Amino acid sequence: MRDVLQRFAWLNMQTAQDAARIRALGAPPARVRVTGNIKFDAVRLVAAPQPDAVLRAELGMPAGTPVFLAAALDKSGCEDGMVIDVWEQLRVHFPSAALIMVPRHPERGPAIAALVTARGYIPRRRSLRETFREPAREVFIVDTIGELGRFYTLARTAYVGKSMYPPGGGQNMIEPISLGIPTVYGPYTSNFRGVADVLGEAGGAWVVQSPHELAEALMVLWSEPQRAAELVARGQAFIRAQQGAVQANLETILAVLPPNAPRE
Repeated sequence: MRDVLQRFAWLNMQTAQDAARIRALGAPPARVRVTGNIKFDAVRLVAAPQPDAVLRAELGMPAGTPVFLAAALDKSGCEDGMVIDVWEQLRVHFPSAALIMVPRHPERGPAIAALVTARGYIPRRRSLRETFREPAREVFIVDTIGELGRFYTLARTAYVGKSMYPPGGGQNMIEPISLGIPTVYGPYTSNFRGVADVLGEAGGAWVVQSPHELAEALMVLWSEPQRAAELVARGQAFIRAQQGAVQANLETILAVLPPNAPRE
């Protein structure tokens, strides 16, 4: 690897940890740069949540309904029952709390609907264009593609799944934070190494270790709006500080192109 890495003009890495690893593999230290993660450049920050009024009207969801949204739930189904359990605990203190479940794989909609029915609730599925008029008795399942961002805007708090149980891997936790939504996720986020861990360390998201901690985190965030707002503010400050990776990489590329190469 040392011989291969000597042949690169520059090695642009996402994080300091990545830079240390590639240097350990034999990369020339003077050619290694930390330019950040371009995922951060793809988001637009919204300081305060802006609920999608058109979507809310389409669902028929009562105005002011507080929503716990559980997103990107693992295809194994191990998180499905967990989030229903957490929702039931939340409802002890917040009886009007609603639950929206978003599986990572929308084809799991029927299986989740069967679980919701078995737990004594009425499943309502987005793929069937069903409404969500009685959140106290119903659970809404977003079994479609490309709508998660719209549904995030309706949430008081979001849990980003595929993160509670091993092997996990995690999913995109930048999106809900950028939309002004307090965000919680579990400890197994290896697919977002350098984002999830550092974001948690910066206090921009709440990292929980168990379903019990998830329920406790939600109750704190719902009981203390100022604390929820501070969580979002720190998360957005972290995202803002990470932006600029696209420009940094472009500058590196342009610097090594021949002088007469097209620049457009």
